[in-house]
Amino acid sequence: FLSAVTDHDRRARLLRGGASDSITKPFHAADLVARLELHLKLVRLQRELIQKNRLLEQLSTTDPLTGLRNRRYLTEMLAVEFLRAQRHRTPLSVVMADIDHFKAVNDRHGHAAGDAVLEGVAGVLKRSMRGSDHGGRYGGEEFLLVLASAEADGARIFAERLRQEVEETGFASDSGPIHVTLSLGIASLRASRETPGDLVAEADDALYRAK
Repeated sequence: FLSAVTDHDRRARLLRGGASDSITKPFHAADLVARLELHLKLVRLQRELIQKNRLLEQLSTTDPLTGLRNRRYLTEMLAVEFLRAQRHRTPLSVVMADIDHFKAVNDRHGHAAGDAVLEGVAGVLKRSMRGSDHGGRYGGEEFLLVLASAEADGARIFAERLRQEVEETGFASDSGPIHVTLSLGIASLRASRETPGDLVAEADDALYRAK
């Protein structure tokens, strides 16, 4: 604010209300420009800090190889969706997926080829998910998908479509296309299930039965 009013109480109210500065007339031009430059610099620094914090937050919740969300993010989102489903009595399902015989892929084709397969499967997951779903790399060659508002039948159809697409895709590597299969397990929210961990554990048990 640039004003001829010299009331200190008014100046204090302006600053508390969000003003960056209050300058009293008559003013010196060089002083005014210097103050403006200072405040513009502070604004730029604040914006850069916000952008860097967002980038750090994204990096802390993203798997660097696949670009999918990581286990930390998935655990947090599952907790949120679990509470929402309980509160609004809406369905919720999770799908646990694991690449079969992945160690054999690494042993036969090398770890670079294994990474290419992980990236390729991640790409299939990204294309398959709805905007309301959360999916990511849970660890190693295992993936977890949180399907909001999905009944068990819907989750089963989703899982089968995912399984089939991965099986039919040749993932490019330096040694040529590599074909892999997925085993999947699903679990859906029931009134008797008390924690998100129970949901994941049941899907994990189903996954190993599928194996």
